[in-house]
Amino acid sequence: MQLFYTSSRFLLFIIIISCLLFTLYSFFDVLGLDYSFYYLIPCILTVSIQLFCYYMMDRVGIGISEPIFILGAFLCFYTLSPAVQFFLGLDYVFLNSPYYFSNVEIMTHVSRLLLFQFFVVFFYFVFYDLHNTHLTRDTLNNDLLFLSSSKIPSLNVSFIIVLTCIIILMSLSASVETYYDNYTRYDHLPAPLRKVVSLLKRIYWGIIPIIIIQIVIRYRNNLSIMFLFIIFICASDLIISKGSRINTFIIVLQVLVVYNCVVKRVQLKKVLLLGFTFIVFMAFLEIYRIAVDGPDLSNFNIIPGEFNAVFYPSIDLFKLRENEAFPNLNDLMMFKDLFFVIPFFNLTEADPMHWFWINYHPNAPVAPYTMGPIADSAFYGGWAGLIVRAFLLSLNITLIRLLLVRFRVTWAILTIYSFLVSVSILALKYSVLSYQEQFLKNLMPILILIILINKVSFIKKKDYFAYKKELTS
Repeated sequence: MQLFYTSSRFLLFIIIISCLLFTLYSFFDVLGLDYSFYYLIPCILTVSIQLFCYYMMDRVGIGISEPIFILGAFLCFYTLSPAVQFFLGLDYVFLNSPYYFSNVEIMTHVSRLLLFQFFVVFFYFVFYDLHNTHLTRDTLNNDLLFLSSSKIPSLNVSFIIVLTCIIILMSLSASVETYYDNYTRYDHLPAPLRKVVSLLKRIYWGIIPIIIIQIVIRYRNNLSIMFLFIIFICASDLIISKGSRINTFIIVLQVLVVYNCVVKRVQLKKVLLLGFTFIVFMAFLEIYRIAVDGPDLSNFNIIPGEFNAVFYPSIDLFKLRENEAFPNLNDLMMFKDLFFVIPFFNLTEADPMHWFWINYHPNAPVAPYTMGPIADSAFYGGWAGLIVRAFLLSLNITLIRLLLVRFRVTWAILTIYSFLVSVSILALKYSVLSYQEQFLKNLMPILILIILINKVSFIKKKDYFAYKKELTS
């Protein structure tokens, strides 16, 4: 028997919160108080939806390791960050924008992100009820008992592969002085070597998730060693990438997902503390990587820099849509999600980031902003497009969850699941099918190779014992 009918409970929750907000709204109106309170309503609803997600997933699922919680948390940040800057009178989110945005326009766009978040969560709960399976901690524990006895690839071999990739990539790299140089560090190479670089990067990002699984499973009883390894991996990647924060986000998220499944359930208060600490660290990293003559702590109020990446380009594009001012739209951009999934295929005409770069920031060394489903809805669909893309995104993350529900949790399944949950946040910045793209290009080839090696090793070992038994008999 189901513990909850989650979709109906979610709707009931939203109705109750909306009624309370309407009552409060009327109270402020009667008293003639400041109308700026009205702008807070989308923000309150955003936080309420995320808290409800945590409550439900903690009761009938596996808490923060559920994909809806991770994705919802980033949707909250991407919505609240620009709103908070607006309330504080900061304009960093609109720095270098070719437009002026009124208060109403800013909060209208916050409402668009709220609408997208609402339907992502709503459709997820609908799918959750349809497959009628509630994953609990006890269910997961039954499968995790097999993890210790299952054959996990060698941690030493994995580290050797990663170090080899790093050494070769660094030897092929041009001199890198700034963060943006990181995007052009291999442009001087001939085409064949650039293919080699691309392959090595795929191997590197395919091995890292497997290393994380190895570390957490092997050292779950020795947390000090576990966290030292993780800090080493994150620090190494930050140094190599000159401060690329999204990669570090993905690593930390995967560790959090696996730790919550394998070691200990992580409570919300600890997640909030960890999240705040991580955001402050990312802010210092932002200050460091944009510094020319040394870090300037007066720039510390750019804390939410990463969390403006969804809001900034999408509000620009919705403004263009309202003014019917899109220059030279290519209809191929409507199908960009499908093009992105094809391995080793790059069609710039179908890439909205390339379009935005060429038309609005042609002097930037690389495309300066990201384009996710909210920005794509400005091109095609508007408000209705947000609902359609929310449906597709919910369907995708439901498929991630079914990995744990429908299969026995081996090290390979846990690797795939934790990796997909951690990279699913890229869907908000790039494409609804981002996690399929990352899985097909990075993780799947490495997993297939490891499984094949294990099969060959098992066959040889079996043949050896059969031959030895034959000799003794």
